[in-house]
Amino acid sequence: MDHGIPYRIDDYSLNRHYRSTAPVFLSMFKRWMWIVVLSSTFAQCIFFTSTETVFAVGCVVSAWALTDKLLLTNINISKYTLSTVVILGFSLTQFFIPISFTLIEGKPLVFNLDYSYDVFIHSLLSLITLLIAHILYKSWRKDTGLALFNWCQRILNKTELYSPKTDLQVWLMGFIGTVGLTAKAILGYSDDNVAESGGDSLTKFIIGFKVFSYAPYFLLIKELYNLKKAESYRTSTKGIVLYTLLLMTIGMASNSRGTFMAGITAFAIAYLVGLLLGKVSYKIFTPKNISWALVGLWLLTGPLVDLGTAMVIVRGQRSSMSGSELVSQTLTTFQNKEALTKYRELARGRVRLWDEHYFDNIFLSRFSNLKYNDLSLGMANKIGSVDDKMQEYSIDRIFTTFPQPILSALQINVDKKVVNSSSFGDYLYYRASGGGLGGFRLGQFAGTGMTSFGWWYLLILAAGIIPVYFLLDLFVTYSAKTGKTLISLAGLVSITSTFTLLSLSSLSESVVNLFSFIIRGWIQLVVLYLIVAATSRFISYMLIGKK
Repeated sequence: MDHGIPYRIDDYSLNRHYRSTAPVFLSMFKRWMWIVVLSSTFAQCIFFTSTETVFAVGCVVSAWALTDKLLLTNINISKYTLSTVVILGFSLTQFFIPISFTLIEGKPLVFNLDYSYDVFIHSLLSLITLLIAHILYKSWRKDTGLALFNWCQRILNKTELYSPKTDLQVWLMGFIGTVGLTAKAILGYSDDNVAESGGDSLTKFIIGFKVFSYAPYFLLIKELYNLKKAESYRTSTKGIVLYTLLLMTIGMASNSRGTFMAGITAFAIAYLVGLLLGKVSYKIFTPKNISWALVGLWLLTGPLVDLGTAMVIVRGQRSSMSGSELVSQTLTTFQNKEALTKYRELARGRVRLWDEHYFDNIFLSRFSNLKYNDLSLGMANKIGSVDDKMQEYSIDRIFTTFPQPILSALQINVDKKVVNSSSFGDYLYYRASGGGLGGFRLGQFAGTGMTSFGWWYLLILAAGIIPVYFLLDLFVTYSAKTGKTLISLAGLVSITSTFTLLSLSSLSESVVNLFSFIIRGWIQLVVLYLIVAATSRFISYMLIGKK
């Protein structure tokens, strides 16, 4: 069955196609992004004048110039879609969002950064590394790598990875995903300790399905994974509102803010990709859409922020409460506006050695937070040179990716339970200060990279990211017959992780984690997707008798 796999497509034919059908939104996007960057740069320099601020905004302008020129092109977006999303996500979360949203919050770009020069130098050099690696990857894939890429897609085409899904199947995939979320809530796992916990393999396997709980959101933009819409937009919207309430309830029961926000975030990122691809109408500034946008902005800056704060307040009681009790206590706290205000005031004035405060908005801080860079680089500066123990720990983390039988056969003596009992942030903190293992602090690859490998970490970043680009772009197909770019649902459900791959995800803790994704992460995602897709197809057939 042919799902539009591009067995032989060259850049010339693709460019020729896009010269006649280039999405208008891309040029609009680039123009307005420059307007925001330059106006924010001017305002930052006027209202928060300092040497650190001027240097930081200079790095931001340089970074966005590189992004605009080398990344935001029609051919990158259409043919190398998800690898482009990786770099775009890094540029937005490390440069664009900080300079614009700190201004909205009335703060300088370098707010609460103790090592602002280091932060922006490393981020800019990392972006340059990612862009150079992308150029090398495209050159390789166009020439010697084309046969391998096409062969991989032909093999995957024999599975359900690219096959179109009915609305019912997508809904079923979502509900299967909620089983993973519910299991996580019942067993008391946090977002930090699922992978590192000592739970059995079956438990982790079930919880792994949670990523598919966000599949129904893509019913609103079916053009990204299906050539045709099967059902009405309005029907999907009504169901998704109710589905979001379900995810919010599960999120409160597991005390996880990300449970219901991740789906909204995934939809927003995918919608942006749809606009850039020209699959979604760029004429979005209608009175109705503006009204919905204002409602969404109100929710994100008001009620949802209050709900998230309430969840943080009751977090200390998570281990002693059942899921239903957590929901009840969270809603009670949510209604206590005085308690929410008092907590925020205390949080702003709290001084801690590991202070993660950058944005006041707790959801924005989970999406873009330069303080993680600052903390990791600060610890690296305290250590002062390449640390043998940190390097050994980094290498051991790669080994823990392999199953124990393989490690035993290769006579590699690594205690996976001990190594995975803490995060890179924990171990860096431990090497710098002598304590703090087991807290699952989120490290950042610049700081852990400098401590483990020195400036060579940039070369390791380049070596690791190229195969990651390749694997992610396998989820993207381009049909020469229809002129359409399609993204597998496997790539869409994980698009938030792709977007924040090197900013705020578990992979962003160290450059060596890229190899964990290559060895296990991508394969695990594909296997779980094929299981969920087959299960949803079987249940759909049992319900309505159609394949």
